[in-house]
Amino acid sequence: MIDALTIARNGMLSASAKLGVAAEAIAAPEAATVTEQGFSSPRIGYLPLPGDIEGLTSMMEAEFAFKANAAVLKTAADMITALYKAID
Repeated sequence: MIDALTIARNGMLSASAKLGVAAEAIAAPEAATVTEQGFSSPRIGYLPLPGDIEGLTSMMEAEFAFKANAAVLKTAADMITALYKAID
C-alpha cells in the first residue's frame, strides 16, 4: 500500500515538473532547452511537432498523468479507511 502512495506521489511530482517545462516552452519558445537526449523540451515521444502544439500536448499529458495519480491516491486512501473501519 505504501508503495502505491509513493509511486503516485512521484508521478504527481513528475507531472508537475513536466507541466512547468511545457508552460515555459509555450511562454518563451526561443528559450527552449536541450536535454541530455538532444531533444528540445518538452517532447511528445519521438514526434517532432512544431510550435505551441508540442507544448500544449505536453501540458495535456501532464494533466492526465496528474489526474491518474490523484485517482490512485484516492483509491489507496479509501482502502486504508476501509481497513481501519474493518479493524475497529
